[in-house]
Amino acid sequence: MKKRILSLLLCAAMLFACAAPAFAIGKPTDIHTVEAPEQPVSEYPLIIVRGMQLNGMVRYGGTEKEEKAGVNFSAGELLKTLAKLPAAFITGGKDKMVDVLLDYAYGLFAHMGCDENGDPSDPDVSMRIFEGSAANYPDLPGEPSVRQLGLFKSVVGHYGAQNVYFFSYDWRLDTYGNAHLLAKEIDQALAETGKDKVNVIACSMGGIVTLTYLTYYGSGKINSLLSDSATMNGAECATDVLCGDVYFDAAAADRYLTRMLPALAPLFHMMYRTGSLGRLCNFLNQFAVDYGEEIYARVLIPIFGTMPAFWELCYPEKYEQAKRFAYGEDESQWPPLFEKTDKIQSEVCQHKLETLQAAMDGGMIFTVVANYNTPNVCVYKNAGLQGDGILETRAMSFGATVSEVGKTLSDSELAMGDAKYVSADGCINANTAAFKEITWFIKDGEHICGATVDSDIMRFFCALLDAPTQPTIDTWEQYPQFMQADENEGLSATLAGKTFAAKGEPLC
Repeated sequence: MKKRILSLLLCAAMLFACAAPAFAIGKPTDIHTVEAPEQPVSEYPLIIVRGMQLNGMVRYGGTEKEEKAGVNFSAGELLKTLAKLPAAFITGGKDKMVDVLLDYAYGLFAHMGCDENGDPSDPDVSMRIFEGSAANYPDLPGEPSVRQLGLFKSVVGHYGAQNVYFFSYDWRLDTYGNAHLLAKEIDQALAETGKDKVNVIACSMGGIVTLTYLTYYGSGKINSLLSDSATMNGAECATDVLCGDVYFDAAAADRYLTRMLPALAPLFHMMYRTGSLGRLCNFLNQFAVDYGEEIYARVLIPIFGTMPAFWELCYPEKYEQAKRFAYGEDESQWPPLFEKTDKIQSEVCQHKLETLQAAMDGGMIFTVVANYNTPNVCVYKNAGLQGDGILETRAMSFGATVSEVGKTLSDSELAMGDAKYVSADGCINANTAAFKEITWFIKDGEHICGATVDSDIMRFFCALLDAPTQPTIDTWEQYPQFMQADENEGLSATLAGKTFAAKGEPLC
C-alpha cells in the first residue's frame, strides 16, 4: 500500500500547476520581427476546445444560484492550519501533524472528486458552459483561465464573435462523453453559421477530447485542426507517476522554483549548490513512502484517483502497468471507472496516429505546435526534460527527441536523421516526431500559446488555420520549424541562448 501512493502523488501537483500562473525568467523581449503572410481569413467558424482549469468549476451551473467552485483556498485557512501544527506535534508527534495537513488538503478538493464509477461525487459541481457563439459572451465573464481567455480574445478579434465558439466541458470525466458533447457543439456551430465545416484549436486537455471525437465521429466536419500544447499523445507526467516513477530531483527543483519565483532565484541556487535543496528532496521522497497509506486513503484516491481524465492521459504501453501499480494485481478490486478508461485507451489512444493520418488523408488540415525550455513540475522521473511548465515537449510533439532543460542533446542524438529537423540550440531533434513536417517548436512559448492579442504567435496560429491547403514547416519563410518567443509572444526565427546554463547547472 505504501508504494501505491506514489502512483497518484502527481495528480495534485498537476492540478496545482494548471491553476498557477506561468512565470518566466531570462526571456528575450520585444522580438516582434515576424510579418504574417497575407491570405484570406478562413470562411469556417472556429471552436476552441479548452483545457483543464480548476477555477473554472462552478456549483449549480446554469442556474440563478451558480457560484464558483474552484479550489477552496484562502490565506486565512492556510494560516490557521499552519498554526495548529506546533500543538499537533506536541500532542501526537509527526503523525498528528500529518493528520492536520491531510484534513486541510482534503478540504481543498473534496467537492471536485469522483466516485468509483468516475462520475462526480458532488453532482452539483461541474464546469461552466458557454452556449452558442462568442457573440453571446464577448468577455467570457467569470472565466478565470488567463491563457485561454487571452486566446479567446485573440481569435474573436480575427474571426468575429459570431464565428468563434468556446467549448467547455467537465475535464475530470471520461472523454467519450465529452467527445459526444463536442460533436453537439460542432453541429450547433454549423447550423448557426450555415457552413459545412469548422476549424478547431485543441488546447491542453482538449487534445484527448478532440482525438476521441475524431475516433468516433470522423473528420468530415473539420477543415483544420491545430494542436496547441495539446494532450493527443498523452502526458509524460501522468504516465510516470501512475507507474510509480516519482522522484524529487534537486536540479529540476531549482529550475522549477526559479521559474515560479524568480525573485528568490539566488536563494534557490544557493540551496542547490550547498546541497540543502537535495536534502529537502530526499526528505520529500522519504515522506511520501512513510505516509503513503494515509495520503492514499484519505486524500488522493477519494479525489484524484477516481478521475478518468488522468488515466486516459497515460501512455497506452504503460496503462496496464499503471493500474496494477496503483490498485494491485487483483482486478476484482479495481474500480468500475476503468470500464470507461479501458475503452478510451484501447479504441482511441492506441490508434491515435492512424486516426490522425486518416483524417489528413481525408482532407483535414492538421498542424502541431509544441513549446520548450520551461521547467515542468519537479516531482516525476522525466520532469527535467524539455517542456512548457505543464506538459512535456516530447508528448506534445508526438515523439521528438528532446534534451533536459539547460542541456543539449548528445552527439549521437544530434546526428540522428536529417539535420534540417534539428534545432540550432541543440535541444530538439524532430526527426523522431510522428508528424515532423507539420510540427513547429516555440522556444519559451507558454502553455497554450496565442493568448496575447495581435501578437506574432496569434498571427502565426491564424495563418495555420486560414491556410487553404495543408501547410508544412517549409510553407512560410517567416515561420520555420524552430522559433523563439518573447514575453509578449513576439516571434523570431533566430533562437536565443538557453534560459538555464549548460550541463544542468542553475543560472546564477
